[in-house]
Amino acid sequence: MDEHQARNWLSEPRYERFLETARGSHERAVALYEWHVELTVASFGLIHRFEVLLRNAIDGALGAGQPQMRIKDTWLLDFEILQPDGIKQVITAIERLEKGKLVTRGRVVAGLHFGFWAGLFGRRYEELWRHRLSAVFPHGHTPRLS
Repeated sequence: MDEHQARNWLSEPRYERFLETARGSHERAVALYEWHVELTVASFGLIHRFEVLLRNAIDGALGAGQPQMRIKDTWLLDFEILQPDGIKQVITAIERLEKGKLVTRGRVVAGLHFGFWAGLFGRRYEELWRHRLSAVFPHGHTPRLS
């Protein structure tokens, strides 16, 4: 791609960052950008695997012994576990499930966004962390940062 295309495609500010790193060489800037794309693609696979492991571990800690069916009887709709915004995200995930398919705990867990899972480790869920979620990391010995 020529320099004009790169500036239009990447945007002027983004292209300039790559060009600066490449010490003014357009060819190196484009090669650096392509390397960045490859690195990003490779990272998504790792992030995906991490998310699956994390959400399944959380569901295992919070949903042990709970049914797959009757989602209302699970931790996913329990106001003693989740804050109202968390319950809202669960309801949104339930509504997104394909019509006519069974709503199971596993399908809802798989349908929740990464932000939901990350949010469970925020300050708003400190008590949940202390009493239940710390079990998700049985070999972790680093104190939690506030």
